[in-house]
Amino acid sequence: MINPITFQNMNIHTVWQTGPSKNLLSSILIVIVVWLVYLILRLMINKRCKNLKVRSSWRTRTFYSALFFSIYFLGRIWLDGMQDIFTFLSIIAAALTITQKETLMNLLGCAMIYWRELFRTGDRIQVGLYYGEVTSIRTFYFHMLECDKEALGDQTTGKIITLPNSLVITTPLINLSELSPFIWYEFSLILTPDSDLDTARTVLSELIDTEVKHYYLESKHYLKKFVRDNFISEQQLRTQSFIKVHQKEPTGFEITVRYLCIPTQRHDLETRVLEKFLHYLKIAKVAKLAFEK
Repeated sequence: MINPITFQNMNIHTVWQTGPSKNLLSSILIVIVVWLVYLILRLMINKRCKNLKVRSSWRTRTFYSALFFSIYFLGRIWLDGMQDIFTFLSIIAAALTITQKETLMNLLGCAMIYWRELFRTGDRIQVGLYYGEVTSIRTFYFHMLECDKEALGDQTTGKIITLPNSLVITTPLINLSELSPFIWYEFSLILTPDSDLDTARTVLSELIDTEVKHYYLESKHYLKKFVRDNFISEQQLRTQSFIKVHQKEPTGFEITVRYLCIPTQRHDLETRVLEKFLHYLKIAKVAKLAFEK
């Protein structure tokens, strides 16, 4: 039972210093301040970042930063002077590291994906044998829409692949969208020996240039970065064509056009170019494809 005399001599300041009220109020203030700063930063990100992918990346970083600082400051308040508990927790953490290695690796992989900007939602990547377009990034895994380089001309197969985040630590990663949205492709056709090769090569190159021109105009920034980071000249970015003898069946001359293209547009671009080129051959009759008789 509380002594009335002692209770009368106690003031509010004494209760505040000795009871848990100080820790509780300090915790509330910290949470309010940290998350108020988070909301302000989020509003600034929404206002300044017009690109949805960049906006989503920065919002995720800001959220995890606010969460980290909240846990850190709350731990400093409530766990002060509890070294024995920290020792006990360290033992538990060591045990979890052994028994839950995969889970911890997935968490570490998630941190590396966001902080090192290995890839973002919408990027075309290859992790080991898996190749496709990233659709979502979670705490323990990420989703990827599978693509087929050969059969479907880099188009999606419709299959969703779920991969653990730990793969980014243990497996080589290729991000095809990191430096620029373009990668090099080659388009080949085999013509009969009596074809007008110079005319056919010129027409084929012009058709491809026409199709990819609007991609270049919309992505000047990425092209300049591509040139700067790879130590090449803008002259080298132009469409190039080569001719060689094709001695296997069907025999003839093989014309290869090398060009920069957005991966998701490759199949459609080649279809449009081939349709226009076949239409030109039908009218001009300057060349024939090697399989024609």
